[in-house]
Amino acid sequence: MRGRSHFIGLFAVVLFIGCSDDGGVTPDAGPGPLPEAGLDTGPGLEAGTDAAPADSAAPDAAVSCTKNETDISPDHPLVHYIGRFDLTDPKEPLFEWSGSSIHVRFYGEAITVRLKKDPLNYFNLVIDGTDITVVKADTADPFEHTISGLTKGEHTFTLVKRNEGPPGVEGTIHFLGLRLPQGGCLLPPKKNSRRMLFIGDSITAAYGNEGPNKDCPWSEDTQNVYLSYSAITARSLGADHICLACSGKGVVRSYSGSTTEQMPVMIQRRLPSDTGNTWSWSVPADVAVVFLGTNDVNNNKGDPGATLFKSTYEAMLLELRKHMPNVTIFCVIGALLGSSELAIVKPYITSVVDKWKAAGDTKIHFLEMPEVAESDLGCDWHPNVKAHQNMASLLIPAVKTAMGW
Repeated sequence: MRGRSHFIGLFAVVLFIGCSDDGGVTPDAGPGPLPEAGLDTGPGLEAGTDAAPADSAAPDAAVSCTKNETDISPDHPLVHYIGRFDLTDPKEPLFEWSGSSIHVRFYGEAITVRLKKDPLNYFNLVIDGTDITVVKADTADPFEHTISGLTKGEHTFTLVKRNEGPPGVEGTIHFLGLRLPQGGCLLPPKKNSRRMLFIGDSITAAYGNEGPNKDCPWSEDTQNVYLSYSAITARSLGADHICLACSGKGVVRSYSGSTTEQMPVMIQRRLPSDTGNTWSWSVPADVAVVFLGTNDVNNNKGDPGATLFKSTYEAMLLELRKHMPNVTIFCVIGALLGSSELAIVKPYITSVVDKWKAAGDTKIHFLEMPEVAESDLGCDWHPNVKAHQNMASLLIPAVKTAMGW
């Protein structure tokens, strides 16, 4: 569609450094083995957990603390990192991927989060499953924000990075810890046992989803991955939400036509801006949703080539299976493609899915998202929150059926 090509062309001018840098990929020159984000280090705790089930429950005022904890260091064993974090310095973890979250269960009537000053990223602060407020860590260094006035008792707190930023400039987030009032403490979490990994482009990154219409330009405050189809789906299914999404990226080429550092390369990184710091995949997902291919064909680029696209796409899926042998994969396309563009890329994706199914693979599925109505578009012709809800309403039952959840 002409309008959609126009908006993405405008966006290409402001693509984010970490997700659009055309520099080469450095071999594994990063630090030695690091603990995986989402890995619980306390005794008897499971790996890769969030606390969505507990978030929706009423606080338990009968819970109390056996010790007083006011300054909570980032390396506290009951602080949970959901997503990809660089824990080289465990007392100052770094993160860049949108949707990355930090979760705790605590006792008290208030909680303070501490971050290094960052003028470009916004965060959702979620108490007991309710999205309380949005903050931008730009007023002081270190930045501190307190949520107070809670009923004294048990609560859950989650910080979610809601937008993409320019990693490598000022978009790398430094987590400095938490504070609780006197008499407060962290509590062992109530955990999810499911994990969902989402790999995508600006659709999955929730680009412009809180914009009022298709004509507004993108800005950091109009992007809220917490209300993306991926996060909505994960919460609905009681699963951890791991989001690897780079606006403008594709399978073999980006919106701008670049063929370097596309998503098969980006998903190997712990931080999108750090070419030498690779992810070890030690905490597997149950489900991987791959929503890619839009940028390979839009902006009037035409056919990326059947052999190149299919071989690269399949290699990416094989990489997922290598690290996560039991993962169920959903290959998704649609939403922002017109019929002529969809006619190019959809057969390439379905041919890979059909090939695997013919070989006896029962853990791979295809899902097509209908084209988003113009009335359901946010900034720069991207899906708005309603459109993301509609996409989630199609994905949720598909996952339930496949997984028996």
